[in-house]
Amino acid sequence: MTGRTTSAAVLLIAAMMLAGCAEAPAASYDRTEGDGDSWFVGAKDPRFESLSLCIDDPSVGTSLQSADMPSSRLSMQLVAGSTEEDAIRIADCLGDALTSGQIWITSPRT
Repeated sequence: MTGRTTSAAVLLIAAMMLAGCAEAPAASYDRTEGDGDSWFVGAKDPRFESLSLCIDDPSVGTSLQSADMPSSRLSMQLVAGSTEEDAIRIADCLGDALTSGQIWITSPRT
């Protein structure tokens, strides 16, 4: 390799390494606006081993799971005063805990 080719290769490798360190984009979730004043996070057709880390989050007020087997719905109502950041954190937690399922977030009525 010539000096110019080596410099170009080093710059290319450095750019690739920096791109790998860039923050990943936030996961996108299905979003809807609700009728009430609470945030909700849930999943359609959730499959998981444990949700304890998500359910034990202080922002989760109540959680419900459908009684059909396998469960077709999971829903968590966040406590009053919760924010969009809280809802995203809970959705991210679900994303880590679920082996399959479609996660959604419902915002309060505006």
